[in-house]
Amino acid sequence: MFNEFGTPIGVESESMLPPGSIKPHERLIAESGVEMQWGPLAIGGAVLSVGASIIGGNTQRKNAQRAANRQYEAEQRAHQNQVAQHAYKTEFERLMLEAQNERTVDIYDKQLDQYREQIGLNAEAALESYAQEQRVLNEQWAHHAFRKQHMLRELFKIQGNQAAAGRGNDSKSLERANLINSLSDFGMEQHMLDMNLSGLQSGYRQRVNGISGQWKAADREAFSKIAIAPQLALPSVGAGPQLQGPVGPMKVASSGFGSFMGAASQGIMFGSAIHGLTESDVALKENIKHVGKSPSGINIFEYNYVGETIRHRGAMAQEVQIKFPEAVVEMENGYLGINYNKIDVTPKQLSFTK
Repeated sequence: MFNEFGTPIGVESESMLPPGSIKPHERLIAESGVEMQWGPLAIGGAVLSVGASIIGGNTQRKNAQRAANRQYEAEQRAHQNQVAQHAYKTEFERLMLEAQNERTVDIYDKQLDQYREQIGLNAEAALESYAQEQRVLNEQWAHHAFRKQHMLRELFKIQGNQAAAGRGNDSKSLERANLINSLSDFGMEQHMLDMNLSGLQSGYRQRVNGISGQWKAADREAFSKIAIAPQLALPSVGAGPQLQGPVGPMKVASSGFGSFMGAASQGIMFGSAIHGLTESDVALKENIKHVGKSPSGINIFEYNYVGETIRHRGAMAQEVQIKFPEAVVEMENGYLGINYNKIDVTPKQLSFTK
């Protein structure tokens, strides 16, 4: 222990100091201020340490939330690409199906035209054959008629000659015999001529029937090419592809002081809701029921938020984003919110679910 001049003193010297006087070592400590500043320094360090820990945890939570949001956006893009590819494939198949059916109809229409043309050609050919056969038969009839007239004239001539030769002849028997012979010859030739004409008529009928048969066979052959109409292709049926869309980004939970910050954030969101901005992401809702449509065409739904029982009425952010993108913003937590002041839908809290 030292005195005020820095000279060491013992216990005996210290006891000789006046009563109530400050001991040298106590005065040195008081003047140094070490003991007085120790408490604030310790508290300040602890606060800094806790603050750094809180800030670090909050940063990690935000980074994790951003990563979850990016993952959700990538899943959304992949889902949209999948939907677009399926829509393109479906439309392409529909167009190809229509083109194929149009081609099938065109081919069948041409076949029908060819059938009608072939039927007309068959009729023309058959009628021409009928006419030719009739001309041949008429010529044969005319020829036979001429033969009969010639034979009749010959008979009259023979009869006249016989009558002239028999004048002055008293034998009636000879005259009758010559007449009978002449008539017999005429009858025989007439019979042969009739038999020939009958054969010609029979041949005519056979040829005409043959022409009719060929005509019908040609028509049947032409009809066989169009008898069975082609089947038009139909679109495939079934349940269709099972396209599962993303359910929303993972929500990163906070703890400790982060919970307090989350509550503060919710308070900020509540204040935003008063001014028209409300969390309205479809991923936050369940038990969704369509109940109407606004004058501008926005669908109105009733729902409750996940894990809550209070029913609400409002719109879906994803749908509003397509029609009125200026009314939709991305909230700090990664979900979509609607500024209801910019659309013709008024959000409303209804009641508790039963």
